[in-house]
Amino acid sequence: MSTKNLEELNKWASKLSLKEIQNLSESEILSVVMERPGHLGQYGFMLGLSHFKSQEHFAETMHALMERLNKIDNLKEKMKNTEQPQQKIKEGNNDISIIKEIARPFWVDKISENPPKFVILMGGTGVGKTTIRKQKYSDYINFDFGEISLEVKNILGENNPELTKYTVLTCALLLEIGIESKRNIVIEIIGDNKDLIVPVKEEMEKIGYSVSMVYIHAEPAQAIKRHIEALNNSDYLPALNTQKNTLHFFYQKFKIDEIPNESE
Repeated sequence: MSTKNLEELNKWASKLSLKEIQNLSESEILSVVMERPGHLGQYGFMLGLSHFKSQEHFAETMHALMERLNKIDNLKEKMKNTEQPQQKIKEGNNDISIIKEIARPFWVDKISENPPKFVILMGGTGVGKTTIRKQKYSDYINFDFGEISLEVKNILGENNPELTKYTVLTCALLLEIGIESKRNIVIEIIGDNKDLIVPVKEEMEKIGYSVSMVYIHAEPAQAIKRHIEALNNSDYLPALNTQKNTLHFFYQKFKIDEIPNESE
């Protein structure tokens, strides 16, 4: 694991209360635990004392995390199954789990509520959905296929032949962690086909999410101007192009029938 990711892991762990540790989902634990160097089949957390308020704070946190880890049945098998599809790659002398590298910033420190919230931002191209999502819902999991794929490209390099595979695996892991840990989640779509989103809305409500469908409006001239300006950014991926990919992972998660064509 890179130094940067170890620091993020320690910052995350040092902010957890003992109650929050007890409420961590199994997916969250599995996403941050790692095999101990030189101890095949033994798993733990790579935490450093310097990131904690005191030695007592460090000891309490580590003990609580290990207690939570020890409650996971068939840990070795689950870790094996978790790591196999992720296929670690080399960077220098460090083995880096690419999936965890990309997914962690999207869910760490995001809000869990009871009931958790699922917000669907809708509106035409250029109306400002992405701006509002990032400003108003920055403490939610921003589940957006376009942004996740860009992060994969930034980490692996745009010429890496496995970009698609890692993007798919990262999206699937992120959604699993988000739902299992009852994190608030926000997505953005155009919203011109109700058959596309209604099945997802209903399934999220079934598992206890409070769903809000928020329509974003802008004057046509303003939206066109914003869209044209955005086209100068090579990383610009409008929801029109990515909404089906974003929703695909919800369809897959809930085993919904094949996603309908947007033209239907």
